[in-house]
Amino acid sequence: MLRYAFFPPPKEPLKTERDCIFLTGTTELLCRIILLDKEELEAGEEGYCQILLEQEMVFAKGDPFLLRFYSPVETIGGGTVLEANAKKKKRFREEEIDALRRKEEGSLEETLESYFLEAKFGAGLKEAGKDLSLENEELLPLVEELRGNGKLCELPLQQGTVYLHGDNKFYWESKCNEELEKFRKVHPYRIGMAKAELREKLWKKGNAKVFDALLSLLPELQTKGDLLYLSSQEDFKDANYQGIEKNILTTLENAGYQLLKLEELERGKAREEDFQDILQNIVVEGRVVKVGEDPELLILAQDLEKVKAWVLEYFQKEEVLGIATLKDAFSTSRKCAKAMIQYFDREKITKKVSGESERVAGPAAK
Repeated sequence: MLRYAFFPPPKEPLKTERDCIFLTGTTELLCRIILLDKEELEAGEEGYCQILLEQEMVFAKGDPFLLRFYSPVETIGGGTVLEANAKKKKRFREEEIDALRRKEEGSLEETLESYFLEAKFGAGLKEAGKDLSLENEELLPLVEELRGNGKLCELPLQQGTVYLHGDNKFYWESKCNEELEKFRKVHPYRIGMAKAELREKLWKKGNAKVFDALLSLLPELQTKGDLLYLSSQEDFKDANYQGIEKNILTTLENAGYQLLKLEELERGKAREEDFQDILQNIVVEGRVVKVGEDPELLILAQDLEKVKAWVLEYFQKEEVLGIATLKDAFSTSRKCAKAMIQYFDREKITKKVSGESERVAGPAAK
C-alpha cells in the first residue's frame, strides 16, 4: 500500500488498473496500479494506491519507488511504501483510507495500533512483523506499551499469543450479545446457543481457537457444556417450563426400567418445540440419559446409576454378563436391557465378546 504523487509533465491521466513499470533501487518490474481514493490522477495530484507486482519482493515501510509508463517509456510519478505486505483493499472505503493516512502521518506505535485495529480477527507478532517489515525486538516493546494503555488485549493460545485491539474486542462482545439475545427470543426454553453456531455466524473467517480464547474474556458470557448464554438469561424456567419439565420427569420415574422412546412421552398441551427444548435441557443437565442405538431410549440418570452399580458389583463375582441376566435383574424387556448394555459399552464399563448378547468387564469397570 503506497502514497503516490503523479508528476508533471504527462498529459495522460493515470487511471486505475493501468499497467506500468515499478522501479525501486536497481529493480524494475511490471505492475498494475489500483487507485484507492480516486478514479484517476492528473499531473501534480497525489493519492493512495495498491500496486500489484508481477513477482514477490521484500519492502519496508518508507521505501521510495518510481513509476513509468512503458509505451512510451516515461517517468510519471513516485511515492513511498506504507504497507509492505498489504492485504487486498476495496476502493473508496473511508475507514481504509483513514488507516493509510494514520500510517503515513503517525509514529511507529500509531502504525502498529492501526494495524491491529484493521485485524478484526486478531494477529500474532509473527504476522504483524511480516506485514509491517519489523523484527520481534522492535515489536515487543510497542505491543507491551499498547497493552499497558489498554489498547490491546492478549489471547494466549498453545501455539503462541494473538493480540486483539480493544475496539475490536468491544465490537465482538457486542455482536455476541446481540446474537445470543436474538437466539433467546426465538428459543426461549433452550439453555443457550451452540458455540459452533455462534462461530459460524460471526467468526467464519477467523481461527476457531482464537474465537474460544476471545469468549473466555467476555464477562457476561456463561457456558454449560458447549452451549453459550448471557448471565442475564439464566432465569428462563417459568411456570410453563416447570410444568413440562415435571411431566417429563414424572413420566420417566413411573416408567422405571421400562425405558421409553421419545414419542412415548406424554406432551400434554405443550408446544412440540418447547417440549423438545426442555427435554434436551434435562439431558444436558444430566438428569435424563439417552441410551441405546436403534431405537434410542430414555431413562432417569438416578435409575441408570443403580443399574451401573449393580453391573460393577456383578463383575466382582462373575466374568460374563448376558443381556438376559440384566433383563431379569431389573424386570425389564430385552430391548431395554440391550439399550442399557449399549450405553455401558460406550462408557467402557462393559465390553462385547464373541456373542452379541454377552459382555465382559470393560476398562472402566476394573
